[in-house]
Amino acid sequence: METRGGFYITQIKQRQERIFERLLRENGIEISGGQGRILFVLWKNDHLTISEISRETSLAKNTVSII
Repeated sequence: METRGGFYITQIKQRQERIFERLLRENGIEISGGQGRILFVLWKNDHLTISEISRETSLAKNTVSII
């Protein structure tokens, strides 16, 4: 059952990301969903480390570093 739960969570996260990116594009915002999540987290909290941003955005540390 845990395996299925993880599968469904992954599917939900992927769909959420696509919806978020579509909403950004529809509103003339030319950034990716990951970039938007990072900007939102940084808007709420200054001076976060890569690890903290990664945890808050559910993005991998290497993805956060690249962005």
